[in-house]
Amino acid sequence: STRIDLTLAESKKAKLLSHLTKETPDALDRFKVLRCSRLDGFKFYLEKEGWMLLRPSGTEPLVRCYMEARSRKDLLSIQRGAETLLHKI
Repeated sequence: STRIDLTLAESKKAKLLSHLTKETPDALDRFKVLRCSRLDGFKFYLEKEGWMLLRPSGTEPLVRCYMEARSRKDLLSIQRGAETLLHKI
């Protein structure tokens, strides 16, 4: 597992939250998104038992991204998917 902090301007963070509220991505890099929980941020449950949780900070211009996977290679793939998702919005 790992955590990365992604710096985002408040306007971009708001746009991300709005987008994710309306639409769940189909995949993160090479992993299909099976479902999304919005209990404590946006937690994407992925195939192969991986997951990623995006939690926007309420006090800082960043989004914390927590990830877990079965291997380092899978973890890096999920991280690429998270970064791609954030930069597309």
